[in-house]
Amino acid sequence: MLTAMRYVNLVKRVANWPDYFLAKFGARSSDRIEFKLRSGDLIEVPSSCVGEFKQIFFGNLYARGLARPVAGGDIIDIGANVGCFTVFAASELRPNRVIAFEPDPHNFRQLEKNAALNPNRQIIARQQAVGRTSGEVTFYNDTSADFTIGGTLVGDRGAQRGYAAFRVQCTTLPSILETYRIERCSLLKLDCEGAEFDILQSTDDSLLRRIDQIVMEVHEMPGRSMHDIVLRLKSAGFESRSEGPILWAWQEKPGC
Repeated sequence: MLTAMRYVNLVKRVANWPDYFLAKFGARSSDRIEFKLRSGDLIEVPSSCVGEFKQIFFGNLYARGLARPVAGGDIIDIGANVGCFTVFAASELRPNRVIAFEPDPHNFRQLEKNAALNPNRQIIARQQAVGRTSGEVTFYNDTSADFTIGGTLVGDRGAQRGYAAFRVQCTTLPSILETYRIERCSLLKLDCEGAEFDILQSTDDSLLRRIDQIVMEVHEMPGRSMHDIVLRLKSAGFESRSEGPILWAWQEKPGC
């Protein structure tokens, strides 16, 4: 049933959906696929990122557990990768703006291209990590691959995966809210390979209360767990629920 619903979503959302099957069964040799969405939007997906595209557009990975519709406002996408959720959010959730952050240079170039493919959407792409502090920080990723999904600010996590270390620019969630003059964030999405703990712990409750809903993939590590995230968000007035590593949280009274 779940597989059938995913293919329903494929046909419902993607106008040139046969191209997905051509790529899946090796009938296409291109290293990128441009999907034309029924909303009129476009997204170019590297072949190595089709799985991510499938999770978001077919499986509603981040959207399926939202407590309420996202209407207007700004969406902040931390850990945007090549822009699959960024474009999904702009196309399906219809916010005023999507502000997307991705530190890896290869991923960022594709994210920037996907933003440019959709000039009628307010997508702002920034080549920055988001963490506890602003400035230059060490980031860990697989520099031998053109596109990856495992880049992290967490040194132990990077070392375990044998990633290379390089320097990137970093900002913080409070700085994002201030820089982009975000009084109300309709949705905060986090998929940042462990940095979610530092991001939330270093943001005051008063600022977190300016966020209506949060969805994140929680990357548990020694001494840091899903339970810690739930308690942190509860202290700022959020209710939450989880499904595997994905956690959804929402303010019972948004705007308060």
